Amino acid sequence: MQVDFTLWYRTMYSRAWVRVRSTYGEPVWVAVNLAVPLLSSLAMALLYQSTGLSRYTGFAILGGVMLAFWGNVLWSMASQFNWDKEVGIFEIYLISPAPISAILVGMSLGGILASLR
Repeated sequence: MQVDFTLWYRTMYSRAWVRVRSTYGEPVWVAVNLAVPLLSSLAMALLYQSTGLSRYTGFAILGGVMLAFWGNVLWSMASQFNWDKEVGIFEIYLISPAPISAILVGMSLGGILASLR
């Protein structure tokens, strides 16, 4: 099966652009996406310190950051696909000539870029 690289790249770019643009469109989401991971990382660090494992506090903070990062990417992709299914766009994804892998990679890259802010 021959994959057209320009179609794959354009599909990936378009899905990533939509994800990044939608994240920065609402200022309240920027504050929520910064405050919730910060509070969860702080809670994990305090939990480690209260149990006498203060030398692992750095790992707790790193774990909190990674949980927030991947949780944001995966949750956003799942909610986007659910919304697309409800409004009827998901079927268009399946019958379009665009590769599904490009759609998934674009959505995940867009989620990663949106999470990095």
